[in-house]
Amino acid sequence: MAGKVVSYFISGILLLSISTPLGLADEDAEINKQKENILSLIEAGKFSEAKAATDKMVVEYPGQAKLPDMLYWIAGRFQTFDRFEDAKQIQEQIIRDYPDSPWAKKARMGYAMTEAISLVVSGKFAEAKEVTDKMAADFAGNPDLAETLYWISGRFQAFDRFEEAKQICD
Repeated sequence: MAGKVVSYFISGILLLSISTPLGLADEDAEINKQKENILSLIEAGKFSEAKAATDKMVVEYPGQAKLPDMLYWIAGRFQTFDRFEDAKQIQEQIIRDYPDSPWAKKARMGYAMTEAISLVVSGKFAEAKEVTDKMAADFAGNPDLAETLYWISGRFQAFDRFEEAKQICD
């Protein structure tokens, strides 16, 4: 039995080494490290540094398959810290540069969400409600829509706009 386990283990290592070139694994690790650094910069309020590091990551890894994914999460973190223009710029970049990626679809909804929340935060509640209503129609059937609307309604609630929040959730 132990011989079979060792045999399967060695076969697995050989298969892994054939299917995952070492350089690709190193590149994945490096881009993940850069993403985590960028997210930390955003959380520390170092927005300009985070934006510069994001731009550098895009230049260094132009063909990296994980790049749209990484950019999506970076945009989301900018949005969480009310850095709406930074978030929208990155979301637009995903949509433009990776139109066939599943992250482009997520970025489209993320862009609409960022726009709605930025309008709420700036006190333009009627415009924010219009953007939210359009988003609900445009993304009907999207499995992420309910959660997205939930977060937007929470922003309305934070400004004591309970009627709009309720309408969004109905």
